Amino acid sequence: MLWADTKDARPPDCRLPRRGTLRRMSDAGPTKSPTKNPVVDAFIKQAAPFAKPILTKLRRLIHKAAPGCREVIEWGMPAFDYHGPFVSISAFKAHCVVKKKPARAVPPTMLAAIRNNPAAKATWEGFSPSHQREYIEWITEAKKDATRERRMSQKIEQLADGKSRHWRYQ
Repeated sequence: MLWADTKDARPPDCRLPRRGTLRRMSDAGPTKSPTKNPVVDAFIKQAAPFAKPILTKLRRLIHKAAPGCREVIEWGMPAFDYHGPFVSISAFKAHCVVKKKPARAVPPTMLAAIRNNPAAKATWEGFSPSHQREYIEWITEAKKDATRERRMSQKIEQLADGKSRHWRYQ
């Protein structure tokens, strides 16, 4: 049972597990038929009355647009996985949210700079995808080419020294 480790007296269909106890229903990857997660059902059921039809419609539209996606819980809210998480939905007191998770590619100049520096390459490959995405976003969000080049050269030096992006605060 999904709620075996909670001590709440409410019936199982009215409560969500504590953060950290939510697990993916399956790690098998995308499927041909929509996989509905009972925890997402519970999330929608406990949402505010105005949000229930919105979340239900969003769920249906996401499954229609990506028939092989799988429902998971990430950061305490429903997310949809298709070769990695691509969208999540949530409801708050007065509004609903749909968040698309953009895929970012490593800029070719950055990739070449990392490949030319073995120490930087080793540090880069040791980072998690989210950590790598932080670097990519910080460099690509610069408006001027000069700023991008300066940021990239600074970060390649820091990667070569084995430092993460926010190394000063660790």
